[in-house]
Amino acid sequence: MEHVRNSFLILAIACISCFSLITGPASAAPQHDKQPILWAQAHQFKLSAGTYHRNDNGQFNSSTLTIVPYQESELKAFAFKVTKGSESENESHTYSYSGLFKITSSSTAEFTNYEDDASGQSKIIFSLIGDKSIEVSHTGSAPFYGDGTYTLSYQDFDLTAELIQPILEELTPASTSLTKINRPYKLIVTDQQIGGHFYKVKAFNTVSGQNFAIFWVSPSLNAILRTDTDDAPVLIYGKLSELDRKILKQL
Repeated sequence: MEHVRNSFLILAIACISCFSLITGPASAAPQHDKQPILWAQAHQFKLSAGTYHRNDNGQFNSSTLTIVPYQESELKAFAFKVTKGSESENESHTYSYSGLFKITSSSTAEFTNYEDDASGQSKIIFSLIGDKSIEVSHTGSAPFYGDGTYTLSYQDFDLTAELIQPILEELTPASTSLTKINRPYKLIVTDQQIGGHFYKVKAFNTVSGQNFAIFWVSPSLNAILRTDTDDAPVLIYGKLSELDRKILKQL
């Protein structure tokens, strides 16, 4: 198996071309029809969950990478927020990339291609450097601006639409209403919350402007509930603690 800086090389292979340019609020999720899932096979992936900042971040060019567990499985959710600009032009643009990747216990670095873009060769490559740093690079023709070395800043993260979306996409459309008829869509994380434990997240069809789903999401992404019907809140992802159940009685 190939080594990078005496660490294991993790390849997460994806359709980068499906990722979208985000020009609105940071809470607006990428508005594509299909959320790519990243797959990887490697010996181990001992990377701390949390928020990572690229080491060469500056005023006009910066990038943040967030990695969080997905339930109790081997899946992990990730999100990049990249600012790319020019000091001479005094302007910058924000790009967002997110998805899920899976690590198996295979002892060899044999990788599964996720062929979804035109060439099927676009990849995001995560190379572990210890347990607090990660080298990110990419191959293929699909645009990606998150290359660089990232270091763990803190083992916490901000709740964003970019992190929530790939988790919702992994669930059944019957539980989320993320059906073909409601696409393309965007997610908005509102300021409305319950006891600081759950935030209200709305899903809108970007063509009709219709709000077709409402979710309550824990800030740790341990639980997501669907509450836009007249019925009692329904847990569609994760687990609820006793404290969560007491707080949800306020709904």
